[in-house]
Amino acid sequence: MKTIHTYIVGDMMKTFVFAFIVFSFVLTIITMISMTLQENVPPVRLLEMIPFIIIVVAPITIPMTLLLAVTSTLARVSGNNEIVALKALGIPPWRVLWPVLVLAFVMSVACVWANDWAVTSGRANIAKIGFSAFEDMVLSAVRQDGIYTFPGGVGWITAKGVNNKTMIGVTIFMKKEATTISAQQASLRIDTARQMLLVSLYGIKAGEGNNVTYDAPEEHIEFSLERFGKSSGKSNRASDMGLRELPEAMERDRQQIESGRRYMAAQQAFATILGKPENLVSADWKMASANTEAAKVRLDRYAVEPPRRWANGFCCLFFVWVGAPLAVWMKKADIFASFFAVFIPILLFFYPFLAIGTSLAKSGTLPAEGVWIANAALGVAGIWFWKNIHRY
Repeated sequence: MKTIHTYIVGDMMKTFVFAFIVFSFVLTIITMISMTLQENVPPVRLLEMIPFIIIVVAPITIPMTLLLAVTSTLARVSGNNEIVALKALGIPPWRVLWPVLVLAFVMSVACVWANDWAVTSGRANIAKIGFSAFEDMVLSAVRQDGIYTFPGGVGWITAKGVNNKTMIGVTIFMKKEATTISAQQASLRIDTARQMLLVSLYGIKAGEGNNVTYDAPEEHIEFSLERFGKSSGKSNRASDMGLRELPEAMERDRQQIESGRRYMAAQQAFATILGKPENLVSADWKMASANTEAAKVRLDRYAVEPPRRWANGFCCLFFVWVGAPLAVWMKKADIFASFFAVFIPILLFFYPFLAIGTSLAKSGTLPAEGVWIANAALGVAGIWFWKNIHRY
């Protein structure tokens, strides 16, 4: 049995490593092309992002490559009737396959860690590089297309040309203020410490619509890059936090909720005693109520995030739980037949169920553990296949 286990696991790992490299390469190239088309990230900056893009795509590639490795190896073994021969010797399939499940468990733990690392290191560093490259991205887009549209559609910059890093014949439109600023020349600079885009304008005409409000030879204006979806700092979104950061964030929101409730209870008591119901619709009351509700929403999302990360990581184990007996049961030496027999239902049903379970858990309709619904469905399906490969 030791020889058989070594043969199966060794063959699986060879396929896994090769497939992981290929899948990571393909997804990295796709991500780089997408960032180039959508945000005009300069090629030099894209090269800096490659290691972190690989980290970000790892939680996607690990489950798929592990499933491919397991199904291709066991399909070949079963298709050559090696499992049948072992059963004829009185060796049940589970004795052959248990190392595969152990390997899947180990890879699941690794995938949970990779998922957390993708958040704390991968996406964080991509955001930092993108933040520092924002100036180059704007100039590159203006140089190629004559216009750069800020993320979220909050405004745009157009120019007739770019000389080195100076834009010629510039027009800046900000949607929120409905303000258009035109200048003969403009230069950009990123203030990383303050997370600001600094724009120096020369020969300015500015106004709302067609009404010019002032004329000035030179003007310096600032825009917060967070307004454009660009930030080099920490985000308070649950999906952008590491697992170690979540307990502190949850405690902070619990304190805010408790503080808000005490404030509103005190205000309600004062309003009742003093006969001033208008205090319950004051600006302070509304702000305290809004902040408390926002903290409740964040707390629900923080509570869902740890089980979601573990459920996403342990899909490796459940993929193998279904894929391994299915490959044996099908008895096809074709390495892709068994893989797609599992992969297509996973694509059509598992990921939508995972998204639905996560959404319902975040809204509070289901408990946080509801994110495991999709994995549980695979577990039930796997039991049927395991029973069938042991029947005869």
